[in-house]
Amino acid sequence: MQSLCPQNGDSSKRIPLDKGSENKFDVSYFKNLRDGNGVLESDQRLWSDSNTKSIVQNYAGTIRGLLGLRFDYEFPKSMVKMGEIGVKTGSQGEIRKICSQFN
Repeated sequence: MQSLCPQNGDSSKRIPLDKGSENKFDVSYFKNLRDGNGVLESDQRLWSDSNTKSIVQNYAGTIRGLLGLRFDYEFPKSMVKMGEIGVKTGSQGEIRKICSQFN
């Protein structure tokens, strides 16, 4: 990543975040994390964190070649579920300064 995006380099250069299937929305993102090929450190930590590793395993498959959860089936369901969350606006809600803490 550092060689592709050197400091003071071309800031308009695009780097794919999903090695191997840059133009598809698929499960390879999770397989890349499992295989140690996450592009962003924050993404790769999903594999190293005990709280999220099982989620990555379930989508990537725990052993190469075995199918995990169906990402193409689960993702649309999660979007519908998120769409049902009531968004708080105005004085009902707040923008957190630190995501994991209330202001």
